[in-house]
Amino acid sequence: MATSLSRKQFSLRQKFGQRLLLGLLSVVMQAVPLAAAEVGLAQAGLADATAALPSAARVATGPISPVAAGVLVVADESDAAIAGLLVGTTAPVVRIGGEPDPLATLTGEIAARQPRTLHFVSHGEPGRVHLGTVVLDTALVRARAAELRSWGRKEIALWSCNVAQDDGFLAALAEATGATIHGSARPVGSAVAGGSWRLERSTGGGPEVAPPFASGALAGWHHVLATIYFNKVYLGTGTAYAINTNSIAITNATA
Repeated sequence: MATSLSRKQFSLRQKFGQRLLLGLLSVVMQAVPLAAAEVGLAQAGLADATAALPSAARVATGPISPVAAGVLVVADESDAAIAGLLVGTTAPVVRIGGEPDPLATLTGEIAARQPRTLHFVSHGEPGRVHLGTVVLDTALVRARAAELRSWGRKEIALWSCNVAQDDGFLAALAEATGATIHGSARPVGSAVAGGSWRLERSTGGGPEVAPPFASGALAGWHHVLATIYFNKVYLGTGTAYAINTNSIAITNATA
């Protein structure tokens, strides 16, 4: 009798244990999809929150545009050919033309826009950058040093031919502005015309700066940013000239 009761008790306990185990498994299986759903909701919420952040706060997944990078292009309007180089650029452009004081105009634009990098696009020669009605050289830099210091920019790129052949000019501009100056000692512009879009010299080291121009504009622009003089008259890049024994022909180049 005792043995019979012991077996019944064992059987009941075994069945109870099986049911308890099945019940626990059921609870666990129900909890797994719920947890997954909660994780999915949390991830979705995180994605929504990330999407709501300003673009500058997110991790970049593609190339940074010139505008996002804080670029301001300063273009000399004295030569119409330069306008073709600016077609399609996404960066804001300040066009310097016949203003009596181009540096004052530029200082106001910099204060309003607060760019990180300035890109000067102009004709040049060793130690000289043409900017509207003035030539930016060592003498002008030193004369307006206090004003240039107020610019407070991180980098200045000089897209002008041969400017960096004059190390003294680069050093003076760097000292006055507090910026790293990038320039070239070679022709700057289309390879078709013997130029390059590399600014291989810098006062502060670091990586070279990329040109702020659209690829289509670069492909169709066949000039270099050099100065051309005839009898001390500045002609500019967009001018072609031919000389023979009988005449001198000066025409506007369109290529």
